[in-house]
Amino acid sequence: MSATTATSMILDAALAYHDRGCWVTVCCDPTHEPGKCIVPRKYPCTSPGKAPINSGWQSKRLTANQIRELFTKHAGANVGIKWGAESGLIDVEADTPEAERVLQELLDESQFPELVLIPTYTSRRGYHRLFRWCEVLPKAVVKLFDIEFRCGGDGKGAQSVVPPSRHVSGQQYQWQEFLSLDDVDPPELPPYIVRLLRLNEGIEDE
Repeated sequence: MSATTATSMILDAALAYHDRGCWVTVCCDPTHEPGKCIVPRKYPCTSPGKAPINSGWQSKRLTANQIRELFTKHAGANVGIKWGAESGLIDVEADTPEAERVLQELLDESQFPELVLIPTYTSRRGYHRLFRWCEVLPKAVVKLFDIEFRCGGDGKGAQSVVPPSRHVSGQQYQWQEFLSLDDVDPPELPPYIVRLLRLNEGIEDE
């Protein structure tokens, strides 16, 4: 796939995410050398392809025209989504076989219905599953049993690179078959898991 084709696909996806109400971020080109980002930064970029290049992404939402302008100016950029109330979504990442095993156990313990599908995509390291955001979730990013729950909601924000972005390895982020946001509505995170997250952060239920 040519760089031009990849950029066109990623731009189309970014505009589609924007149209469905997601808070879109535009992230740097994964081919840049570590520490030498495509935009000036206060601190060196050590995560090629993952760091937003739109200044103030935590508080300034891009318009469709601004998204187009950024991809026109920075061919090769990736697309991300800011999680939390604004997008109405959270990202649950299991990036090791052990984390994946524990997540499945948590879903079983919470009696999550087997027939309920979850939007799921793969990165180089593992699986990302999208659930609906709710206001009782802890803020920012919570690590529980090596599973990363990116809930958003604090001043720093929480975002992830999403399909069809490219990883620094050259691998493409991909939706699992029939499990994209176009195919499946994100379900709610089971209350049992929400309670575990709150307890992990020292939040007591009233």
